[in-house]
Amino acid sequence: MTRLTFDPSRDAVPAWSPDGKQVAFSSDREGGIYQIYVKDASGSGQEQRVTEGPNRKTVMDWTKDGKYLLYREQNPTTDRDLMAIPLDGDRKPFPVVTTPFMESTGAVSPDGRWVAYASNDTGRSEIYIQAFPAPGVNGPKGRWQISSGGGYQVKWKGDGKELYFESLDGKMMAAGIQAGPQGIHAETPRVLFSADFATTSLHEFDVTPDGQRFLLMLQPKIQDSGEKLTVVSNWQAALRK
Repeated sequence: MTRLTFDPSRDAVPAWSPDGKQVAFSSDREGGIYQIYVKDASGSGQEQRVTEGPNRKTVMDWTKDGKYLLYREQNPTTDRDLMAIPLDGDRKPFPVVTTPFMESTGAVSPDGRWVAYASNDTGRSEIYIQAFPAPGVNGPKGRWQISSGGGYQVKWKGDGKELYFESLDGKMMAAGIQAGPQGIHAETPRVLFSADFATTSLHEFDVTPDGQRFLLMLQPKIQDSGEKLTVVSNWQAALRK
């Protein structure tokens, strides 16, 4: 194991670049407001700050072409929004999903044409898909609801033909996705397995590109109270001594 950052402030919610050479993360090291930084995964060089402004920002995803970082911004007017910033050129952030409701998590499809995200505009967090970077820009207008019983964290399969998301009752769900010029056709989500997800964190799971292996962040088990139970075998022999 090699330590990557050394600032005494908090560094959180990292995301790998597609080529594995860089790591993006959020940190409150300047002014106590979480901004996004990028650093070489080798540990060489200094972190590069890529966002500005007064609102807290949390990394969500790094697009597979390496051109954009998708992040969540805590806006005092519109609550949680999804934003993106290009890593080349003027690096001017732009809105992806901004509503008066909470857009909590998001992930860009492998081909960079779609974004899947969680929003609670129906009163419960559900999973949706719309065109990336915005409806009507590089794809059709509108959005398509994927979940029906609630959803939070979301990831794409490597070929973009399946979407995985965490239900609100602790199940890993999968839905087949077909994307076309007219929009999204999604199969009815099915349960893959149940898990005690660590619901107070972000990036609660990840999945290999083939969709066969999952890495899960689970709730910690109850801490040891300090009381111990000792089992003694063959105790009758001790009585005879």
